[in-house]
Amino acid sequence: MKLFVRLMMLVLVLALCGPFFIKGPDGRPLWTIGTTIAKVRGWLADMTSGSVLENAPVIGEQEVTVYRWRDADGVWQFAAEPPAGVTAEAMQIDTRTNAVAFEIPVIERGNKATDRRRESPQRTGRTAPGGA
Repeated sequence: MKLFVRLMMLVLVLALCGPFFIKGPDGRPLWTIGTTIAKVRGWLADMTSGSVLENAPVIGEQEVTVYRWRDADGVWQFAAEPPAGVTAEAMQIDTRTNAVAFEIPVIERGNKATDRRRESPQRTGRTAPGGA
């Protein structure tokens, strides 16, 4: 089993390092550190641009209005703006809350199985294992 794990680790390392050494059609490596850094920077720029976050609530904003309505199939739909020609219900959402309400179960005491105390050898007259 140890040999199998070591071989799989070797295969994983080779698979991750391979694109740095395999040449593409243009004669350059398929993957370089420079292109990886450029792609990551591009992804980060896309994620922080207005196109991704334009409808997200502003941090510190206390309440956001969300509209809900049922579509023709009876499925609830939600949006920041109500659609034309549909009666939508406005809901105020507190953005500071990120939790679902739940009840904490109450553990009742007095159950013999949970409240049973261990009997000491002195009280029962039995000796401890080992014969003391």
